[in-house]
Amino acid sequence: MKFHEILKFLCEDRGLALKDLAGQSGISLQTLYALFERNRLPSFKICVSLCNFFDCSIDFILGLSQELTKNNNYNVENFVKNYKNLLVNRNISHYKVCQDTKLDESRFYDWQRGKLPYLSTIITLANYFKISVDELIG
Repeated sequence: MKFHEILKFLCEDRGLALKDLAGQSGISLQTLYALFERNRLPSFKICVSLCNFFDCSIDFILGLSQELTKNNNYNVENFVKNYKNLLVNRNISHYKVCQDTKLDESRFYDWQRGKLPYLSTIITLANYFKISVDELIG
């Protein structure tokens, strides 16, 4: 399933209309409509908020896992720490990762300064390291 289909399933499962979801999650109704209608990925921050709200894993809400597992109380700041640990533990440089994945090398410095990565970037990195998105940001 795609993200918007999973979000619809989660809302239906809880008996929530989009207006209710907006009111209870703090995510604007306009943003939720855009996610439903345009079939696109949310921002990293919105995805984490939705996972925390629905108590589900990021891998599930993105359609990367069929298992409806509980979330890990995601904290977006964990991403940079976990990414740095992966580089050290796998004895690989950020430069090499960027060469292999075609990601912009300057993004790492943006992340260190607090800018959040795109969800598509996180998925690319999880695939590169052969781990789940949950492992990368959990």
